[in-house]
Amino acid sequence: AGGVGLPLIQLRDVTVRHAGRAVLDRVSWTVRAGERWAVLGPNGSGKTTLLSLLCGDHPQAYSNDVRLFGRRRGSGETIWDVKRNVGLLSPEFHLYFTEPLSAARAAATGFFDGVTDQPTTPAQDARVRELLAAFGVAHLWGRAFSALSTGEQRLVLLARALVKRPPLVILDEPFQGLDAD
Repeated sequence: AGGVGLPLIQLRDVTVRHAGRAVLDRVSWTVRAGERWAVLGPNGSGKTTLLSLLCGDHPQAYSNDVRLFGRRRGSGETIWDVKRNVGLLSPEFHLYFTEPLSAARAAATGFFDGVTDQPTTPAQDARVRELLAAFGVAHLWGRAFSALSTGEQRLVLLARALVKRPPLVILDEPFQGLDAD
């Protein structure tokens, strides 16, 4: 994909080993603002490892040349500095929601990069409402997140990933648990 935007992600000759096996072997990759990428491959091919390097969840991110928003990982940024600019949806994310929240409040946690309820502004509430409507689940606003179907939870969490309008959105297996529509 050939974009003209600034680099959001830069990997330079990245190698990740697990139990002596190279999961990623000398991977170089640049993602620029405005580009859309799909990373495809069979189970065990390193897709989740690649995403965890970007999201700051993988310890080998710091021993490799991994740059987000022009800044090398391990150069003093905190995990919160990274999360502030990234919207993330992953298959197991719903498991972290142990506090009883409504669908709207679960989506609103995306403003704070956590999974606990925090007060939101009317503008933030309007953004949640806009996204839930866009995904056809506005009717779930007050329903308990834990009582939603897997597909409904995934759509609420997709809204959560987008609420803060992050410059980088990472969708790990975004269609898992959703029906064809």
